[in-house]
Amino acid sequence: YLHNVPQDYTHETLVELHGALDLDATKLQSTTFTEPDRSRPENAECVRAILRYADRASAEAAADALGGQEVTGVGGDVKVMDADLDEGVGGPTTPGSFGGVGGAGANGALTGTELRAGAPMKGLTVVWKE
Repeated sequence: YLHNVPQDYTHETLVELHGALDLDATKLQSTTFTEPDRSRPENAECVRAILRYADRASAEAAADALGGQEVTGVGGDVKVMDADLDEGVGGPTTPGSFGGVGGAGANGALTGTELRAGAPMKGLTVVWKE
């Protein structure tokens, strides 16, 4: 996860940032952005990005390089991005699961469209479409 991402950033913006930081942008497979947290005025112009990488080494390198990176938000405020890794489904041995997309959260609750028996439900939101 990447926190304090300016809400006008796109996947392409993050690809460019990877290149500027000498990261292999081809390892960034996908990016999903959350809605801004309007309940906290200091975060209203920022979102969280969920980045998925091809492998753990790429995810770790990106977290190290992007965490602490200063960015300018849409309102002109300078924010410091913060990065953390989500181990994904099956923990650190599952290829391509780092970054939180297509896998479980840190508690291991989600596996695709299923919940594991005994998975904690607090804070979990599920959207069902037929």
